Amino acid sequence: MVPPDSLPVFQASLERCLGDSTFTQRFYARFLLSSDEVAQRFAHVDLKRQSNVLRSSLYLVLRGAMGYEDGREHLENVAHTHGRLGIDIPRHLYDYWLDCLVLAARETDPHFGPDHERHWRACLEPCIAVVTKTHP
Repeated sequence: MVPPDSLPVFQASLERCLGDSTFTQRFYARFLLSSDEVAQRFAHVDLKRQSNVLRSSLYLVLRGAMGYEDGREHLENVAHTHGRLGIDIPRHLYDYWLDCLVLAARETDPHFGPDHERHWRACLEPCIAVVTKTHP
């Protein structure tokens, strides 16, 4: 469950980040350096295309955090495509993903304050739990 006070802070910050063309570039620069395993998994990925996918996905993740059906369906689809029967992304890589996303938000959002990280994590951790439910 996402704390209700976190949603408006996360939404406003995410919208500022997505309004900045450098946000996903900053994220992927950090994410690819976060571990050798991440770098290997993205070695042959078109990062320009993936940046567009991430932007769309984050919007739907927000909607999932807000409880909207299209957002929940998106999280279930990601769980399926990224799960054991799909591309099999292990749970620990989502820790890197979230850490790098928060760092990119801190660098991108000019209003990112001391409580923003808590709100980002409070909104994204339940979504990650849905996506990783089939991984130990």
